[in-house]
Amino acid sequence: MTDDDQRECVDLAAAALSNAVGSLMEQVVEGSGLKKQEIAQRMGITPARISQLLASDGNVRVASLARLVEAAGYEIAVVVTPKDPTRGPSIEVPRRRDRSRGAPTEPRVGTTA
Repeated sequence: MTDDDQRECVDLAAAALSNAVGSLMEQVVEGSGLKKQEIAQRMGITPARISQLLASDGNVRVASLARLVEAAGYEIAVVVTPKDPTRGPSIEVPRRRDRSRGAPTEPRVGTTA
């Protein structure tokens, strides 16, 4: 695979993740049962800003995503899985509730969500 091919694969992966995040944000807001105005108030932003976040392509700051998810009453679980299983196990970032129980705050290797 050429360097250009690899860059294209990376760019496509980034675009796919951005689209998935955009869809996820919409689902979180809808699934919360809360009005956008209430979520905005919990986040300390305007309802117009919520609309901007939801209208984006999903390429948002991680902090904005985390604040939206928390305000809507959800939590984020992050799992990174190698494309080639021979390269190693999946890595999971512990959920916040796990951390409050005294579990390690470092990523766990070889676990699934």
